Amino acid sequence: MKNTRRHRVRRTATAALLSLGVALGLATPSAQAVEGGTTIESRWGSGMAQVWESTSGGPAYRCSGSVVGPIKVLTASHCFPQGADFSDYYVLVGHTEKGKGHRIRIGNVNRHQDLAVASLTADVRRYPEVQHVELQTRLEPVPGEYGLALGWGRTCLSCPGSVKLKQAKVRIIDYTRDLAGGPAYRVFSSPKNGALRNGDSGGPMYWNGKQIGVVSDDGGQNDPVHAGISLFDDAAERYLTDMHVPINRPW
Repeated sequence: MKNTRRHRVRRTATAALLSLGVALGLATPSAQAVEGGTTIESRWGSGMAQVWESTSGGPAYRCSGSVVGPIKVLTASHCFPQGADFSDYYVLVGHTEKGKGHRIRIGNVNRHQDLAVASLTADVRRYPEVQHVELQTRLEPVPGEYGLALGWGRTCLSCPGSVKLKQAKVRIIDYTRDLAGGPAYRVFSSPKNGALRNGDSGGPMYWNGKQIGVVSDDGGQNDPVHAGISLFDDAAERYLTDMHVPINRPW
């Protein structure tokens, strides 16, 4: 699939590897993860979000996400079943360890393809530990370049989800469709550099220090080394603007 957006700004990915920690407010990664990739040390100061659901059996982790506005979290649409009662959902923000962070209830969720913007019931700017993630809809890496994807997904196909935030260096192969039929990058994610797994859905992919996509499909048992990353085309840009998400600028 060929992306038809014109006049995108193209840059090398080198700056992405150097500036991602600044964009996320994270310290230097501290250790190798189980299947490769990198585990981020447990600490306050993060632009990541954890999506949780309150169930009769207790809190249940659902997806990864990113803090993209004062009351906005960007994640994947399939993290919320059709007909879900959004009052049962909340996010944890500001901490890199699963189960830790400031808890804020989700008031509503709006979807576009496999993108979802969760509107929060409180402003994240009240918490200095919560970093601001910048979305860029006009940066487009070319196939062969690398992005960085983050999440709290499984550490192998059959393992439980990671307690620590993990980072995978993924190579962009070409274009595909996300789980809802929207445009997506097809990426190669190996155990050497970090393989995307169940639970990483909704997490951000960064390039040149800015978020340019959202993890949609991990490939599963049939294709464990490839994944789909929902990208921001013109329709997604309009959707994000309509949702009052700051794009192409700091906030």
